[in-house]
Amino acid sequence: HENNKVSKQCVHNETERGVTSLPDEYRHVIDALLDRPTIAGQYTADVPSEPISLEIDKSDLDFFQKLVMESKSKKNVTSVETPDARKRDASWIILFEKYVSQVNDSYAFMYQDHHYSTAKSIKSSNKKQFIMSGDAKCNFSSCTCSYHGTVHSNSELIITFEGKIVHSPSEQRARPVRGIHRLAVAEKLTSGLSPDQLRLKELGHLTENNRKFGNYNSVGSSPHVFRKIRSEAKTSLMLDKDLTTSLQKIKEEQAKVINVGKRVPGYLQTITICPLRLIHFTEGALILWNKIGSNVPISWDATGGIVMSRGKRVYYYELTVTNIAPQSVTTKNVSGPSFPITSMLSTTHTTMDLVQWLQDFEAAYRNLYGFKAPFPRPPIVHSDGSLVFPLAAMRFFNDDNTMSAYLKRSWIIVNKKATNEDLSKTVVHSCFAHFSKGVKRQATKFFTKKKVAFALWIMSLLVNSNTVEEMASMWEHICTVLLSPTQNTAYSVSISCLSYAADNVNNDPDKDNFIIRNVKVDSKGEYQYSSTLDQV
Repeated sequence: HENNKVSKQCVHNETERGVTSLPDEYRHVIDALLDRPTIAGQYTADVPSEPISLEIDKSDLDFFQKLVMESKSKKNVTSVETPDARKRDASWIILFEKYVSQVNDSYAFMYQDHHYSTAKSIKSSNKKQFIMSGDAKCNFSSCTCSYHGTVHSNSELIITFEGKIVHSPSEQRARPVRGIHRLAVAEKLTSGLSPDQLRLKELGHLTENNRKFGNYNSVGSSPHVFRKIRSEAKTSLMLDKDLTTSLQKIKEEQAKVINVGKRVPGYLQTITICPLRLIHFTEGALILWNKIGSNVPISWDATGGIVMSRGKRVYYYELTVTNIAPQSVTTKNVSGPSFPITSMLSTTHTTMDLVQWLQDFEAAYRNLYGFKAPFPRPPIVHSDGSLVFPLAAMRFFNDDNTMSAYLKRSWIIVNKKATNEDLSKTVVHSCFAHFSKGVKRQATKFFTKKKVAFALWIMSLLVNSNTVEEMASMWEHICTVLLSPTQNTAYSVSISCLSYAADNVNNDPDKDNFIIRNVKVDSKGEYQYSSTLDQV
């Protein structure tokens, strides 16, 4: 039992489960490199022999006086205490730590006793009057250092130290993270930092004495401390322990403050638990969609990096319209950012998830405008490289259940045989950057690194074709260049035609394509390109 007690006290740090400590010979090397005592050695230092007097800030003095008044009021209350009332108030400890660390920040004190003034009143004068006191002892196993601190009404804190600082380099100690310190850590963790990221950041702020003497008050005794705080913070944000009930309460609370009394109140509109799907929009977004939905392009995308989750990945989706503000006076272009219409959080990433999202949005539109008004269909939808976006857009806006139906109508349009109905359908546009990335990925399988840029160049020419006839001609020249074993006459003619087409694209202000602008090809088929192509 005694051995277990000693081993529990002499802990270098609470390590991750399954990780073993370094052998002693390796630790001796590290100790030598860090110029610190060996694992069997000790850090020693003397404490101040005379009492230390520090001046307390006016705000801190007022807080100490407030604590005294609260302690007196609690003695007069005879009602049954609540669980929150029984929790230890650590606010005075944090203030004591603030001033003790100014004397020496190598200690890791654990506070034992504190006493408040029993005087009926504390006079606001320069006369020295006792307010409160506290006693603490250093938490290190071999350290005998302790102190007694006394707060007086003349803004004076007197600290009397006893014992000696004796710290082992194999120990790292920290006070429990409580009070405003715990709240500050929780706020940082809920703002986007992970527990390990925050702890690493705080470790960088440790002073030389903190590191030397093993005082880890600001980062906790182990990595699990910040992880537990984050778990508590996430739980505290929930209105109920049950996820379904908590989300429903959030929806009800939003309906009380957003568009109160309207046909579509609140922001969170649809809750699905399995799979998790939360759909958000307001009545204002429906009104805006009714006015401009048929006339402006829209775009949508998803990301998995906004919502933190250690379980299933939660995707954030957003559908936006291009900016509808007046044109800028200086740039003559549409000014300002795009405007979000609706968003969704979902643990799944399928075509039907997106279709269901849009169907719920349309259902709310029908609730507001009825079934006589046609649901606005945008002229064009910009999507990223993920196939679920164009498929969902084709299915919802164009009633195309398959990709082949959309391609068939596209072929009719480019051959100039389209009907008015064909031309009224929404154009589903895929992001060219994602397309170029896919081309580059495929080109690396067949070309050397230097020739990948050429593959991107010719594919850009193909994409920038205006008509199907121009695309067919461009494809013929591309095949001639790629399949010619030598630089014969046909090769020279084709490469010249491709180069001429590139010049035309470069001179067209409506076709600003960096891949073509950064590649130059002469009649001999020699080309030069910027290094920025490697970033595609």
